[in-house]
Amino acid sequence: MSEELKRIREELRKKIGEREQRTTNLPPRFNFSAGTELFAKVEEIRENPFANDSRPLYIVRDLDSGEIYRLPTHRLLLRELERQEVREGDVVLIKLLFQRERESEEGKRIINIYAVAKYSQMTEEDQAAVDRREYVSHLLSLYGGKIPESEFKYFIEEVKGWRMEEIIRECGLKRKNGNIVS
Repeated sequence: MSEELKRIREELRKKIGEREQRTTNLPPRFNFSAGTELFAKVEEIRENPFANDSRPLYIVRDLDSGEIYRLPTHRLLLRELERQEVREGDVVLIKLLFQRERESEEGKRIINIYAVAKYSQMTEEDQAAVDRREYVSHLLSLYGGKIPESEFKYFIEEVKGWRMEEIIRECGLKRKNGNIVS
């Protein structure tokens, strides 16, 4: 075998080793049955080594047993997790409500219907403050870190209906040469 082929083989072995490591270091999958609840903390959301699409892999800690699991990648479960905006560190309750059998071209399929509830420690007021700061931060980034005061006033008072002086104080902003800066 030529040196070039040996080098190619080694390069390919490395790629297979990387894939093997991503798939062998995964926790076991949590197996739901109809009516099963999982009370868990989301430890990590990562790229799914088993899927060629964009479906993420959720790694969770069962708060009842302390065990680490990966969630099934059923589309309806992932849709519920996304709809609830579940992120790393969130505490969730996931329940498999029921399973429905459905005929398809490939034969019979079982469809799992889930419900997901996320615990949020933030009050509505806290969340509103976070939303305001994110809005202002995004607005400033669009203007390269400084925005003319008249435009800032328009976006804050006219578009959002907030009081400009309160937002300036809340976000720790300053006036400088007719501009608002952070």
